[in-house]
Amino acid sequence: MNTSFEKSKNSTDEWYTPKEIIDALGEFDLDPCAPMRPLWRTARVMYNKEQDGLKQKWEGRVWLNPPYSRPTIEHFITRMVEHNNGIALLFNRLDNKMFQDVVFPKAKGILFMKGRIKFHREDGTIGESPGCGSILVAFGEENAEILRSSNIEGRYIQVNQEPCNTHVDWEQRRYEMAKTMLPITSVSGRGPHGELILEACDKAAELAVIYADALIKELK
Repeated sequence: MNTSFEKSKNSTDEWYTPKEIIDALGEFDLDPCAPMRPLWRTARVMYNKEQDGLKQKWEGRVWLNPPYSRPTIEHFITRMVEHNNGIALLFNRLDNKMFQDVVFPKAKGILFMKGRIKFHREDGTIGESPGCGSILVAFGEENAEILRSSNIEGRYIQVNQEPCNTHVDWEQRRYEMAKTMLPITSVSGRGPHGELILEACDKAAELAVIYADALIKELK
């Protein structure tokens, strides 16, 4: 990531996401904000600032650790929202306009990472704690599930959950419930002289349907 984010002491403009974070999120197809001299691969295809990831075609799962300078960060986040398939590493600034207007309406999951990430410098050494905590934001249901089940420490929340579109065949449910209730509403046995006593089947069926209808009403 090439960035001038909220700097820690003795910071530089070239920072690298810890490899264990990327590894925990599975393989990515594209990193449009890769460093000039990567310490490790972040995706199958990597574009640095000279190649300008905003001008390239985005395909597959995207890993996005964007430059934090404005307005560049907004351009990359907007592109990610439009692509809607990937995970972005951002500072925990949920109150700002970009989050409220761009990120929140489309994100599917957010992981508030425990502690603060210590990014790596160009020479591989680990930097000091940055001035703000970090979050991982998932775009697309599949990425939200990957983020939720990852071993990265923190608190995960689901956002913009898709409504349940499961179709319920209520007539079939009514039939099944009535069928289940039928033995309960039927009484059979033998009288003192051995005669068979059986409650009228139509009455039993009627009661079973009444019970089933009552249950369906509660479920709906």
